Amino acid sequence: MDGSIPWIDPLTNSEVPGDFKRIEPMRIIEKIPILSRLGLHLRAGAELVRATTKFQCQVRVSHGGRTVNAKSLIQLLTLGAIYGTVLEFSADGDDASQAIEAIRKLLRSWTESEVED
Repeated sequence: MDGSIPWIDPLTNSEVPGDFKRIEPMRIIEKIPILSRLGLHLRAGAELVRATTKFQCQVRVSHGGRTVNAKSLIQLLTLGAIYGTVLEFSADGDDASQAIEAIRKLLRSWTESEVED
């Protein structure tokens, strides 16, 4: 034995060698409404793509039975998200929580900038 402490799998109650431990990546899912009067238009979609491409995790957006890649402007625009649409964002990966937080802040900023106008 190499001196490492064995890990016991709680489902099978069997020992798993240390080098076979697998930690699942983080997955965050959050529903966020579009509160911009203009909805998810071209410029807003481009901002969302710029925000999501900063992260390594996979980010998807779902609405109306469709799920698209949030890092693709064309796919985002196909959702047809207008004012009041609630989009479900899911992020899978180590930086998932940071990606969702960035999306939340971005969508909130769209509403706040309209209030200032």
